[in-house]
Amino acid sequence: GINAEYMGEGGRWKVEWQMGTRQEKKEIKVEETEMKHTIYMYKCEFTVVRISEKVNSIQLVGCKRCDVILHECIANIEMVNCNNIDIQVRGQVPSVSVDKSHDVMIHLSAKSFGTEVISCASTGMNLTLYPEDGSEPQELPIPDQFVHKFTDHQLITTPAEHAD
Repeated sequence: GINAEYMGEGGRWKVEWQMGTRQEKKEIKVEETEMKHTIYMYKCEFTVVRISEKVNSIQLVGCKRCDVILHECIANIEMVNCNNIDIQVRGQVPSVSVDKSHDVMIHLSAKSFGTEVISCASTGMNLTLYPEDGSEPQELPIPDQFVHKFTDHQLITTPAEHAD
């Protein structure tokens, strides 16, 4: 695979304008990172990014049909204006932010069961949790539709319930 471009200033790695195809995704390896480094992906399509070491944060902007496979992330993973994204975290990540993005799959190891997922104007999000004991993974849809009710001078918000 191709290696990402290390920018040096502020420990930033850039993966920009990488285009694979539906038949063959482009493979990018990000290696020899440090805990203070950030990974920035911009306008990539049909791309798989593998991050072998622990990094500070990962940001995806305007990406489509991309996979990110990582060891650990200290701060957060952020997606903005993305479609069909698959994130696989083998270790820990405290926070995942999904903004104006659609069809996002987040796979978390048992070490990340405390991860906070923050979403805004996004749809089709799923969280898959992989238990430590190797038992069946649990897939959970993340609500993208809410009911807001004004009751007793308070606004109460709950996820919309859909009959199966």
